Amino acid sequence: MSERERVAEWVSSGSAVLPDGQRPNLVSLIRALSRLCGGAAQPDAHADVLAEEVGEAEHLVFVLIDGMGISHVRQLEPDGFLRRHQRDELTSVYPSATASAITTLATGCWPSQHGVVGWWSYVPERDLALTCLPFLERFSGAPLARRGLVPTDLYPQAALLRDFTRDTCCYQFARIADSAYSRYFRGDSPGGSYEDLPDAAATIQGRLAQADGPTYTYLYFSLIDEASHTHGPAGEATLELLRRVEADLEALAGALGPSARIVVTADHGLIEVPEAGKHVLTHDDPLVALLRTPPSGEPRAPVFHVQPGELERFAQGFRARFGERFALLDLDDVEALSLYGPGKLHATARQRLGDFVAVAHDRDVILYRPGERPTSTELLVGYHGGLLPDEMLIPLILI
Repeated sequence: MSERERVAEWVSSGSAVLPDGQRPNLVSLIRALSRLCGGAAQPDAHADVLAEEVGEAEHLVFVLIDGMGISHVRQLEPDGFLRRHQRDELTSVYPSATASAITTLATGCWPSQHGVVGWWSYVPERDLALTCLPFLERFSGAPLARRGLVPTDLYPQAALLRDFTRDTCCYQFARIADSAYSRYFRGDSPGGSYEDLPDAAATIQGRLAQADGPTYTYLYFSLIDEASHTHGPAGEATLELLRRVEADLEALAGALGPSARIVVTADHGLIEVPEAGKHVLTHDDPLVALLRTPPSGEPRAPVFHVQPGELERFAQGFRARFGERFALLDLDDVEALSLYGPGKLHATARQRLGDFVAVAHDRDVILYRPGERPTSTELLVGYHGGLLPDEMLIPLILI
């Protein structure tokens, strides 16, 4: 059985979920919101249905709860506020991870088109390893602005929000609200910051009260993801925070009233990875010696740029060590499976995906350690980025 056939078998068995565009998905949701806000959008049958489901409203408020996958929502009370208002399940993108999914929300494009294929990326034409959303050099931590770079130099697709005809504003925590990537995400629209969800609710309530026409408000909240990484997606601290978020969203809905339509979803869910599922590649590992740059992408969706002439050696070595736990795909396999989205890979995505990508079968991660000590990523409990249903399925909540 080929590696491509292995992944297809996982999907047919229900143990994996492909972001194939054949069911309602995150891409279609942002395209639907774009249409409702007068922006450009690509033809998309699911977007048509979702736009009708969301409906026309004087004020549209889109709340993105980072990490709140469908498995998180199922931990809440069945008759609670969020589960009562859940309308559907959507699929996320692959990798089921923040950098890829948020760039999809920024552009309305699949990762196969926007080219952000994980938290870390390698840009071959610049010999640049970067951390995508913080917009930093990966290993030095230096801002890419020191190289004279801005996000539009590395990300080929323009932000959707530039074309919205509604009064538009994006709210994020202060530490990221004015970052280079956040400015790219919102295009030319204004942004603001907040301290916690009650503060955000008060700010949005004041904004809508003063509006003299239709508005679109985007609110990004990251703490569910952070708690799930630290304590696990089913950890008591995560569940306690999730209940507070539910109460805060109910209060937001009450404060905004019937003129506002609140759309809530997530970028991905998370899974807990046992210690036995953590596979560390050190800087002196024989497999790393065959690479042009350390593995990029995500720990559950690693990307490999291989040294010229070493493709076969790398593939054999990888499969000998990790073949039971990961499928190793070349870019022909990736396109055939529509792994990063339907259609041909954009040239940028093709460059960023290198020679091989690995798809986790179960609860495993591949972690790169550049020095002698474990990295903070190795110490996490929860991870995301793979094709497991708990990572790929996200809620559509309409209030």
